[in-house]
Amino acid sequence: MTRHLTNEPEFGVIHTQTDIIGALNYYGIKATDEDIRSWAECWCAAHEIEGSLRHRTVGELKSYACFWRMLERGLIMEDAEIKRISDAFRGLVAKDAPKVAIEKPKPARKVERVGSEVLSNLAAYLDDVTVGKITSSRAPSLANNPKEVVELRDACARGLARLIEEKEFYDRVVWKSLKNAYNGILDSLQGFEAKLKTERARVTKKRVKAPGVVAKGVKFLKEFQGLKGQTPEKLVNAKKAYVFDVEARKLKVFIATGDGFTFTGTTLKNFDAEKSKAKTVRKPELLAAVPMNLSSLNKFFGDIKAVEGSVNGRFNENTIILTVG
Repeated sequence: MTRHLTNEPEFGVIHTQTDIIGALNYYGIKATDEDIRSWAECWCAAHEIEGSLRHRTVGELKSYACFWRMLERGLIMEDAEIKRISDAFRGLVAKDAPKVAIEKPKPARKVERVGSEVLSNLAAYLDDVTVGKITSSRAPSLANNPKEVVELRDACARGLARLIEEKEFYDRVVWKSLKNAYNGILDSLQGFEAKLKTERARVTKKRVKAPGVVAKGVKFLKEFQGLKGQTPEKLVNAKKAYVFDVEARKLKVFIATGDGFTFTGTTLKNFDAEKSKAKTVRKPELLAAVPMNLSSLNKFFGDIKAVEGSVNGRFNENTIILTVG
């Protein structure tokens, strides 16, 4: 006997083909490749079928191997059905393969196999389709995230391949309904994956902090020789600004990059280091007479006969913000 599977069906005398189809659906979802090969070897050993099945794929064996598991679980089969499956296995074994001693697998310790909720919902849906409780015209939404989409798509692809291989075991109407059910789910998953890709590609708007929060803690000089300076928060997102370091007598012009200025701590960021310049003002009282607007300060800065220097963004209590634009 092989290992225990979660919620595995029990069998007695089966009166309807629906029970067989439901069992095949169950094993198609729950059984592993190792299970299928083990059951196929057990059938061959029990019916004295010599040869090797190692060269056969799991898909080729699955159509018949599941019946061995059903026999273990109490299924009663007609002799003609047993002979038909045995003949099928004889056609699958390698005729020229060396004789391989096939032993029935040793009883394994029962391990409860926990199935995912997605696969459980899929099995329940297929059971309802099989018995005609619901139609397969509209696929249910069984997946809610990318991981479940992959799991469900793989299960449906395997189930559809198995359904095509095992067509002879199904009633024509039931087979068609199950085929439509699998294809309907696969089609719906394509739409769901496309939606996920669209959502991932959508640019999430960056949360913007208020200027007062960004510039909080920046030190600055409020007034100098009658000039009233502006607050640091006015610099946030601005494109150009003039500031004056009263201790070093440096008039600085900052040119922003990108979306404008911002602060990291007490340091101005996002300014163009090449375009932003500084000049020494020998007579600061002349600056006090200039109107505090960009046009007037542009002219005043250009008229200063001094060597242009580079700037840094550090602000302190000696820095007055003259104008912002």
